[in-house]
Amino acid sequence: MTVMARTLKVAVVVALLIAFPMGCSEHQPPPTPPPHLLLISLDALRADHLSSHGYHRHTTPFLDDSLRELFGRLDEIGFLDNAVVLITADHGEEFGDHGGLLHRGSLFDELVRVPFIVWGRGVESGVVDPTLVSTIDIPPTLLAAAGIGPSPTMEGRDVLAPSPVAWADQRVFAQYRDVLYSIRTPRFKLIRGPGRRLRLFDLENDSNERRNLARDRPELAVELDTELEFWRLARPRIGGDGASTTELDPATEERLRTLGYID
Repeated sequence: MTVMARTLKVAVVVALLIAFPMGCSEHQPPPTPPPHLLLISLDALRADHLSSHGYHRHTTPFLDDSLRELFGRLDEIGFLDNAVVLITADHGEEFGDHGGLLHRGSLFDELVRVPFIVWGRGVESGVVDPTLVSTIDIPPTLLAAAGIGPSPTMEGRDVLAPSPVAWADQRVFAQYRDVLYSIRTPRFKLIRGPGRRLRLFDLENDSNERRNLARDRPELAVELDTELEFWRLARPRIGGDGASTTELDPATEERLRTLGYID
């Protein structure tokens, strides 16, 4: 059996917060130290695990073995005795779901729906929370776990705290350069493409995003597109005329194209 080297690629980012307890008098017990924070970002892992795809039939056992070894070493040194671990992915991967491969410009779920797993001190085990979350929630979640409040300009929220937004009103947004935008509700997802082309999907009855309902439900499409436009206008501009440009050497450009980061 031959497995491509890329299949075995795992990007692991470890972020540790080391905090020293404040001094205390002999009559006061020492404060509980904040937990160690561990962020693990896996390269190209879809939330559905892709167990039915050959590509991930090979990578999933490898990832399991790698994480098992990592956590075993951390457990040996006592790191996990007081830690909060967050496992996620930078993006998913396409396997012809909508005619593409790897991770080129798309906002379908095979690329944007990734795992978001939290484990550790103060985290209830065995819970699958349907609340809509985003990778933008990672910084405030880890900061809150360490007892540190987010900065005033930080977006996102602590996902371990109850959502301040009712289930029906929850939204998650996504963007690919200044070309594609999407808004997701608990049931529906709208993708806006070039020329303001709208694609609306009922994820409850069409989880594979095959049937575009934009013409069947124009009022809902316009309503979600309006919300999306308010969000877009409030964001710093990415790409477009104001973007800075950097010349890439041919080897770097070809490498980025191979990885799917440029067209």
